[in-house]
Amino acid sequence: MSIQAMSFKQVGKAIGLTREQLNVNLQAFGLIKSVGCERVYQQRGGAKESYISERFDGEFIINNACGKRDSYGKVVPDQMLDSRVIAALQERLNEKRS
Repeated sequence: MSIQAMSFKQVGKAIGLTREQLNVNLQAFGLIKSVGCERVYQQRGGAKESYISERFDGEFIINNACGKRDSYGKVVPDQMLDSRVIAALQERLNEKRS
């Protein structure tokens, strides 16, 4: 089975969960864990904007080489999910329902 990088939104849509529900379930089943938050900056429409980005770690997290920059100019990689997380999460959700 090949690995495909998917956004949290794409995985949620494939399983039928909102992004918030997806995050809650992934963390509850130990598939990912939160390792903190970072303020990141990006240029959008000629203006610099910032927001807080939660960072995750786990077997199914893929750190993309590209990303936003933090306040020190360091690149904070975009985080995506390994497509195999769909099968792993569906299996755990089915066990929970049984």
